[in-house]
Amino acid sequence: WGMSVVSLEIHPANILRLCESLQYNEHPAIWVERKALTSPLQSNQILQVPIRKNPGQTTLKGSTKQDPDAPPPAAALALNKNATAADEEPSFFTVSTTTLDEFSKEKGWFHTKPTILILKIDTEGHEPEILEGSREILAA
Repeated sequence: WGMSVVSLEIHPANILRLCESLQYNEHPAIWVERKALTSPLQSNQILQVPIRKNPGQTTLKGSTKQDPDAPPPAAALALNKNATAADEEPSFFTVSTTTLDEFSKEKGWFHTKPTILILKIDTEGHEPEILEGSREILAA
């Protein structure tokens, strides 16, 4: 783990733009992961996040938990015999939630203590929840 910058982002379009820019500018020390950080009470969920025209205005407010028994969006569309081409555009994307403490444990940061100069978190309006889920790593 020689990275110096870690970026946690939820919106697929923003991740694509970031990765394209990193590739174009040859920044190998930046690591990008698609995760939504939150509090321990909201962790380990799959959220359906409404898609907005401007990906930079995406927020977790208004997101709903995905029903684990519901068919995926493509399957739901196939079940609707009256679906039109306009219906094929998804109105949401899904993202998994975790806390920064859980994420740090998963990556082994408590043991390896990597040098991370910048931790960029797309907070999506969840600043208090993210801080609540970051107590252990902030105290380390």
